[in-house]
Amino acid sequence: DPDPDPDPDPDPDPDPDPDDHCPCVPMFEDLAAHAPYYHHDVFFSHGLRFEVAPFQWGSGAFFAGGKVFADTAGAACGSGQDLMTNNANVKIFFRAAVVDNVYWTFGEYGGNINLVINGDFRNVRNYRDLDGLLVGGVLVNVLWGGYGDDCGCVVLQGPVKELAVGGQEHWIDCLNWDEADGSGNTRKKG
Repeated sequence: DPDPDPDPDPDPDPDPDPDDHCPCVPMFEDLAAHAPYYHHDVFFSHGLRFEVAPFQWGSGAFFAGGKVFADTAGAACGSGQDLMTNNANVKIFFRAAVVDNVYWTFGEYGGNINLVINGDFRNVRNYRDLDGLLVGGVLVNVLWGGYGDDCGCVVLQGPVKELAVGGQEHWIDCLNWDEADGSGNTRKKG
């Protein structure tokens, strides 16, 4: 009698495809590549309003001289153009008053990360430092990456009324969300 294999497939997917967990719907293709936006500048992408805000360095000092721009570096492991935040934060104004299941891909290649959710400000070294935390009443999950010098995906689970994110050598792409208030303002996941 052959013994049954107690663990026939111990690791069915040793290298999962990140797109399975964070599908990319291109976001910043409608922006002119390398056109900079500075403190208080407002710009629009796919109908969303974005505003450049000051960045807090790891030392705690705020800096208002950073910039944000779209580029084709692919640093956020997304598709097409990414949005680079270089010593700047970007406030994201959704069309709905409340959104849920917000996610984006990111690239972090130096410095620290700022994240604001519903008025709760966090300043961390890497995205991974946010994994599993409640920020502004919203659970932050880093699905992959987030250790520094890499790209990854972050998901926010809970009602998001206010969102800002930024970094020093930091990119985002594939921004996506679900409506939470029944307004019909949603971006469907790919």
